[in-house]
Amino acid sequence: MQNIRLRQLRAYQAIMNAGTVSDAAESLFLSQSSVSRLLASLELEIGFQLFDRRGRRLVPSVEGRQFYQRIEGTLAAIDDISTIAEDVRQSQGLRLRICAIGPLLFSRFLAEALKRFSDRYPETMFTVEQRRRIEIEEWMSSRQADLGLTLLPVDSLSVSVEPIATVAAVAILPPRHPLAGRDTLEPDDLSGQSVILPRQSVRLRQMADSALLSSGVRFGALSETSSALASCHMVAQGLGIGISDPFSVAGLPEDAVRVARWLPELKLTYGAIWLRSRPPSRQTLDLIGQLKAVADEITTKMPAASPIIAG
Repeated sequence: MQNIRLRQLRAYQAIMNAGTVSDAAESLFLSQSSVSRLLASLELEIGFQLFDRRGRRLVPSVEGRQFYQRIEGTLAAIDDISTIAEDVRQSQGLRLRICAIGPLLFSRFLAEALKRFSDRYPETMFTVEQRRRIEIEEWMSSRQADLGLTLLPVDSLSVSVEPIATVAAVAILPPRHPLAGRDTLEPDDLSGQSVILPRQSVRLRQMADSALLSSGVRFGALSETSSALASCHMVAQGLGIGISDPFSVAGLPEDAVRVARWLPELKLTYGAIWLRSRPPSRQTLDLIGQLKAVADEITTKMPAASPIIAG
């Protein structure tokens, strides 16, 4: 595969984004035949088909989706080269590339820490990417990010880990729900209730399922989401009871949901990771300190999120 060229990958990326060769060709200012040749030569080089042809549209094959997920970060890093060069030319200072899981990125958690950090280091620029937990270690190992924010533990021996916060998952309820005044909720309390949970590939769901399945509780209805924050908004609209990490809950208006302690306790430890061979800068360590401070403030305001089991 030594003959793969950037032009081939750009054509492939354009088709993934556009869905048709004609639209991809237009975005690249190339002819359709040129884009088709680039795609065909790339498929020949890698040895598998990237798309299934359905009329004019090209639908990514299973292998095509997997391949794109693995190279997307590399193409983004290439796009960033000109910006990095401009930063160096103009001496604009540090550029910090961060990848984070959804609960930490889409809540107020990361944004608030970055604001405090930026007040101290206004010359620093950020690139912030949302990645799944299983992808963050890959991004760190391939040097596509300087700092990863994820749910621990991590498997890679190539990264160093700094825990940021250990919290307990919480139960969340619509404000007017009959159980909204409860301080704690357990699996039996969900019997006959509409319940909103993360999809089964999410670590929190896997942890919750062990207690829910052993209790034998039967829900009135079960909704699944890929985004913790989406679950919180659905609960706020009265669609059911949810189990969530506290950071996603903290991203809602204060009175949007009622929060209760969830038992049996589900502990979640979040941390910062970086490539072991590239120790963090003083500024990066300062940012980690700000992240810890924001996490502490969030859990202090949400007692149900403070673990009661030591360790």
